[in-house]
Formats: sequence, C-alpha cells, structure tokens
Amino acid sequence: MSVYPNNCSPVRKLFLDYWRYQLVGWYRENDNMNTAAENLNEILISKVSPKPIENVLYYSCGFGEGSTRCANLTGANVDQVYKNTWRAVRAQDINLNSKVNYFKSYLIDLPSNHYDCVIVNESISDFKDELAQIYRVLKPNGRFALSPLTVINLDKEVKWLIGEYHLSDPTFIIKETEQLFDVHEVVEFNESCFNTYNELATIFSTIDTEAGRYCYDNFIQRCELVSKGVWGKMLLTGIKK
Repeated sequence: MSVYPNNCSPVRKLFLDYWRYQLVGWYRENDNMNTAAENLNEILISKVSPKPIENVLYYSCGFGEGSTRCANLTGANVDQVYKNTWRAVRAQDINLNSKVNYFKSYLIDLPSNHYDCVIVNESISDFKDELAQIYRVLKPNGRFALSPLTVINLDKEVKWLIGEYHLSDPTFIIKETEQLFDVHEVVEFNESCFNTYNELATIFSTIDTEAGRYCYDNFIQRCELVSKGVWGKMLLTGIKK
C-alpha cells in the first residue's frame, strides 16, 4: 500500500515527508519543550481524565503524538483511529515502541459501547455522521473531549488549505453535539490553533528547501485565516446521554 493519499501531488508528498520525518523528529529531540501542540493534547486529555483501567479512543491527525502522550500520562488502554489508512501505516512505523494501538480503519469499524473516553483532535469531514459513530463507540455515560476545526466561509483559499475536508461552522457543531450528548463546556480555541500553526511555520522557516518553503507558506496562510476569523477551533466536553 502507498504511504501517500490517492492523487497526491509531488509537492504534497514533499510536505508529508517533512511532516513525518522532520517535524516528528523535531518534537522527539525537543521533548522537554512546552509546545503549543503538546499543550492542546494535554488539555484534551485532562478534560476526560482517563484512568489506567479505562479504554480510550484517540481520533486525530498527526502521527500519534497525542495518543502516545495520553498513554504515557494516564496508563490507560489507548486506541488511535485515523480517517486515512495511509496515515495509520506511517504512524505505526514511526512509533514502533508506543503503547498505542494504531488502527488501519475508520470509526465505523470500531466496536460499539467499548470506550470510556473519546478524544477528538481532528478536522471532521462529515460532522453529523462521524459524531453518530463517536456516540456509538462510547459506553453509556462515556466522556468526550471534542476539538474540531471550524470554518465560517469555505472560499477557494480555505478549500486549498484543507484539501478534501468539509468543515462545519460552530453553531452547527454545537447544535448537533447537543442532540446526542450532555454538553458541559463549549470553549473557543482559536488562540491555541493560531499558536500551533505559528509554531509549525517557525519550524519550517528553518528548512531551506522546496518542501520547507511550501510548508512554511501553508502554515502562515493558516495563521492569517485564523486571525481573520475565517478558520477556527473549538472545544466541547461532556458525556454520552
């Protein structure tokens, strides 16, 4: 199986290669640094407070940074699910010694009523459908921390940056979540989103190659979209009804 998504352009492959190897390596070499991405993962983990005997589902992008952090901090049984099988394959290769199980499957393939906690740090494409799957896999009274990207206006620039993703506006996200869950908290996370993108742009600014420049430009544009209020991030927490 290819480690790249279908119809991946050469420059997109360069971007993904640098994300996998340069960026993941940078995080490993600087594991004592208080990074924005690390802060966000720790906030999400703290919201559901997994116990060592509990089953946790981590649904995110990246290559296992958040789920590995969760397993190490809590001692819980952590499963990782991706929306792309190619990303799951690369995460498993990168994190050979991790305690996390990297699924090569989608939410729909996971068992019902199995997880005590679900943590979502991902740009959800079909929010209503995927939220129903999150509800299905959670045990009764299971806890969740949901932090999706949000978008107000899907113009061409935004579509280019987010690729195949269709992001939902905050009002829709809150309404749909309240249909299935008791929502305890709704917080705007735009500052965290901006800080993460700005941090990534800073890292890629030091890589003087075509891929490095491409990645830098990409994350700078993401920062601009967050600053303009076009693109954002939010956090919802609660329990399954």
